[in-house]
Amino acid sequence: MATVLNAFKTVTVTVTDTIGNVYTCPATYSAVVLLAQVSNLTGNTITVSGNIYQLAGNNVALVQGALLPPNDAVSLVGGRLILQTGDSFAVGANVNAASQLTLSVLETSTG
Repeated sequence: MATVLNAFKTVTVTVTDTIGNVYTCPATYSAVVLLAQVSNLTGNTITVSGNIYQLAGNNVALVQGALLPPNDAVSLVGGRLILQTGDSFAVGANVNAASQLTLSVLETSTG
């Protein structure tokens, strides 16, 4: 089976109260994060955090404890973000199941 050169993917998850991986760039691919938006589904202000866990061992905080007003959304990435094989995108909030993440990526084969 031929390797797909470019593939657009959308990941949607309910955000938990523990920062956890929601996407890991697959082997032989790099990925461009095009959108990382968290939507608050409640009538209360919550806080959200987003991290990148690099396979090389570097952990990068994109946003820590950002205030998200009721029924609003926040972008965790202001531009484009590159992930390499094994790098992970993680998100969490201070309230379990009060928000949703929409993550859009473009995966490109490197092998």
